[in-house]
Amino acid sequence: PRSTRKESSAASDVYKRQVNYEPSGTDFISPCLAEAELMSKILSRKEFNIWINKFFPSFNENEFKNIINPPIVLDPQDPGIGHLIGLMFHRSWTLKKISSSIDNNKSSKLLRNISNNHSIKGFDIMFDSGYGGEHWLSTFAIYNFTR
Repeated sequence: PRSTRKESSAASDVYKRQVNYEPSGTDFISPCLAEAELMSKILSRKEFNIWINKFFPSFNENEFKNIINPPIVLDPQDPGIGHLIGLMFHRSWTLKKISSSIDNNKSSKLLRNISNNHSIKGFDIMFDSGYGGEHWLSTFAIYNFTR
C-alpha cells in the first residue's frame, strides 16, 4: 500500500545528508541512497520522479562523484575500512532499485552502470577482507546479487 503524504514527508525528513558527505571512511550504508531507495518504495512512480529530481538535481560527475566511484579500500583486512566493501554492495542494490523507478532512460542506464561497477569492485575485493569482512560481507553480496 502507498503511504500518505504525511508519512512520505516524514520519511523524506529522516535523512538530510548530501552526496558529498559520503563516504565517511567506515560507512557500510549510503545514507542518501538509502533515503532515495526508501522514497522509491513509498511514493508513486510519478511522485518519486519529481522527488528524485529535487533530491539529486544532477547525476553528472561533478555533483555525483562520491557515489559514481567505488571507495578506495587501502587495507581490506582493517574491519573499519573493510566497511567500504559493504558500502559498494549497498550502493549497488540501492542504485538498482532507484534506476528501475526513474523515468529518464539516460539516468536509469547511468545508475545501472554505476551499480554494476560497485558490484564488480566489491566482489573483487571482498575475498581479501579476512575475518573482519568474511563474517558479514557475504550477506551483503548475496543480497546485492539477488536484486
